[in-house]
Amino acid sequence: MLSAARHGARVFTICQVEEVTRDAAGAVAGVTARDLLTGETARLGARVVVNASGPWVDAVRAAARGAERGARILRRTKGIHCVLPRVTARANLTNPPATTG
Repeated sequence: MLSAARHGARVFTICQVEEVTRDAAGAVAGVTARDLLTGETARLGARVVVNASGPWVDAVRAAARGAERGARILRRTKGIHCVLPRVTARANLTNPPATTG
């Protein structure tokens, strides 16, 4: 992203896709995105659009009317991610499974 910006690309880091635009043949041709910090909206054209929206992948697919494979492709789960200090150069601290008996 930094390299692309150095070469003149407009980079939106905290944004929301408001619309997926299509060409006359119906192929995806870009997006309309809103910068959530400034409120600026930009219409961005592209030869290739990559949906790398993480847990919002299905919302972006819906905006693109891309539900041809079904309503959802991502199954969200609840979880906790803990970052712990390294114990040694080769080991991490983990909790062993509880045993009964």
